[in-house]
Amino acid sequence: MTFHQPRLYEVLRENQESIAKEGANLQELISDISHQVKTPIANLQMVNATLLEQPVPEEKRQEFLMAFSGQLEKLDFFMQAMIKTSSLETGVISLDRKMQPLYDTLAAALGGILLIAERKNIFVSVACPADIVLAHDRKWISEALFNILDNAVKYTPADGGDDLQTLLPGRRSTRH
Repeated sequence: MTFHQPRLYEVLRENQESIAKEGANLQELISDISHQVKTPIANLQMVNATLLEQPVPEEKRQEFLMAFSGQLEKLDFFMQAMIKTSSLETGVISLDRKMQPLYDTLAAALGGILLIAERKNIFVSVACPADIVLAHDRKWISEALFNILDNAVKYTPADGGDDLQTLLPGRRSTRH
C-alpha cells in the first residue's frame, strides 16, 4: 500500500491545482462581466435621472430612449453570457463538436442578419471556401458568429458595407 501513496498524493495535488485554476478562471470571468455591467448601469441611471429631473424636448427624449435601449441590450447580452457560461460550467449544456464545414455554420449565422442588412441597404460580403472543415459545435459557433455579424450590421451606417473573411493557419486570405 505504501508503494502507491506517493502517486496518490501526486494525483490529489494535481486535482487540487486543476480545481483551483478552474475556480480562478471562473472568478476572473465573473469579475470581468460584472465590471462590464457597471458601465451600462451607470449610463441607464444617468439617462433615467435626466429624464425624470429635467424637462427634455421630444427629439432629445427620443435620443435618450434610444440610448437607454442600447444599454438595456448590452445588459441583456452580459446576462445571457453569464447564464450560458454557468450552464457550461455546471454541465447543463455541453458542446457537440463534430467535423463539419465552416461554410454551413457561417451560412446559418448569416441567415439571421441578412434581412436587417437589406433593410439598411448594407452589403454583406462573405468569402469562405466551402472546403474548410473544422471540429466545432455548429449551434454555439453559429450563435457567436451571429452576435458578431448582428453588431456589425447594427453599428454600420445605412448604405454601408461589411466584409467578412476567413483566415486559417496555413491558408492565404480568402478576401478578393
